[in-house]
Amino acid sequence: MDGHTEHGAMSSGQTGGKALVVGKGEMAAAIRGFDWDKTELGSLDSWSPTLLSLVNLLVCSPLPATLSWGPDLIFLYNDAAIPTLGPKHPGALGGRYRDVFKEAWSIVRGDLEGCLRDGDTPVRENVMIPLMRGGKLLEKYWTYSLIPVYDGGRIVAVYNPYQETTEGVVALREREAATAQLKQVLEDTSESVMTVDREWRVTYMNPRALQVSAPINPVGLNIWDCYPAFLYENSPWVEHYHRAMDEQVSGSFEAYYSDPINVWVLVQVQPTPNGITIFFRDITKEKQSAAALIQTEKLAAVGRLASSIAHEINNPLEAVTNLLYIARTAIDLPEAIRETLDQADQELGRVALITNQTLRFHRQNTLPQDVTCLDLFSTVLAMYEPKIRNLGIQVEKRKRANKPVRIFEGDIRQVLNNLIGNAIDAMKAGGRLIVRSREGTRWTTGEKGLVLTVADTGGGMSPEVAIRVFEAFYTTKGILGSGLGLWISNEIANRHHGSLRMRSSQGESHGTVFTLFLPFVSRNLIDPA
Repeated sequence: MDGHTEHGAMSSGQTGGKALVVGKGEMAAAIRGFDWDKTELGSLDSWSPTLLSLVNLLVCSPLPATLSWGPDLIFLYNDAAIPTLGPKHPGALGGRYRDVFKEAWSIVRGDLEGCLRDGDTPVRENVMIPLMRGGKLLEKYWTYSLIPVYDGGRIVAVYNPYQETTEGVVALREREAATAQLKQVLEDTSESVMTVDREWRVTYMNPRALQVSAPINPVGLNIWDCYPAFLYENSPWVEHYHRAMDEQVSGSFEAYYSDPINVWVLVQVQPTPNGITIFFRDITKEKQSAAALIQTEKLAAVGRLASSIAHEINNPLEAVTNLLYIARTAIDLPEAIRETLDQADQELGRVALITNQTLRFHRQNTLPQDVTCLDLFSTVLAMYEPKIRNLGIQVEKRKRANKPVRIFEGDIRQVLNNLIGNAIDAMKAGGRLIVRSREGTRWTTGEKGLVLTVADTGGGMSPEVAIRVFEAFYTTKGILGSGLGLWISNEIANRHHGSLRMRSSQGESHGTVFTLFLPFVSRNLIDPA
């Protein structure tokens, strides 16, 4: 009986308190064996249920975490936290936070006191908090959160799960530095030479290569470590480098790197008895020039073809026109036949206008003239009158400009012809075609000029189409379109020191609006075609 009573007394004393801290780990044992009477926490058997619950949660957590209790933030931690504490373990247990981490107190104090006082719950990512190791202050990075612990409605402690991220931060920093250094190399390269030995060490870089590689000198370093951003698995660099090194096969390749470098590079790899030699050169300008040349040749070919076709059409066209003239002047010609011949003559006039516009696409033979908006719109609309009538399209004319503008009349008619033709094509049946003119000001320069607008109530363009409408050879009409109409129109507007703008919508108020601005005051002369 006495023995049983004696055991029960022990259970309610210090031994009983120890039994309430669970866990088999190092820190669970350390907490049970620590003399807590010397701290504000008091002996284990006096610990509140809240404190005991938090300590048990702490020591059972597989992730690094700490618990700072009371106004002095008495420090406790678990097994997972031991590696990050280094030589501070085991002496950190039971100490005041500010004493344990003197070197970091100024950085974390605000968060800790805010959590303990106001219940703040900050979450920090990759924060630099230094730690003292071996007499040296080391740069360490951490991701952590602070959680207030409540007991009876008041905050009594701060629970702090965390993760050291130093390795990841440093790796990211090194990777970014390597990428930036390689970017500099690729941007400035013209003719550079690098040699690599069979251990993949860079053994030589010529002055040009060293210049673009500065401030880092890769000589003596492993090439894979120097440029990890580009020497990734299955990249063309790795493939050709290994082929040259392992199979003694030379090779060359072009590589394009987009944002943020945006360059083309020609790389040539040659095997040598001691490894490989790499030649690399920036060919971005050559690529751009080649693309521009191809585009120019395409346009020139189209121009020559258009001119040739127009000439071939003009010869029989002139003969037919003469025959029509003779037929129309015949005596006693029935009225119905005369009307038919008049219609045929009008249609031939349209064909002649089209061939003349096609010839102007290839060359400019006229001089600029003063023309009013009425002259421009009336002749172009007349060409499309039968089609407009057949499709039931309503034409709205809003003329608010009277002042003439000096232009190459045929060119601007070609622009309006293209815009009005496209607008009609966009409205398969019905709809409204709006042609407007007014005097306006170009807000970018303050210039006064004539503003011509062609708008339709068709289906509108998608953003993907709208962004490309002024590109040469881009068309949505398949084999029925050349993809040159709007490109030529834009070029003509630019030659007149004007502008051609477009906006389109597929929403409820669907349709497309083209606005042509032509300045009243010519700058010397209009640019020749």
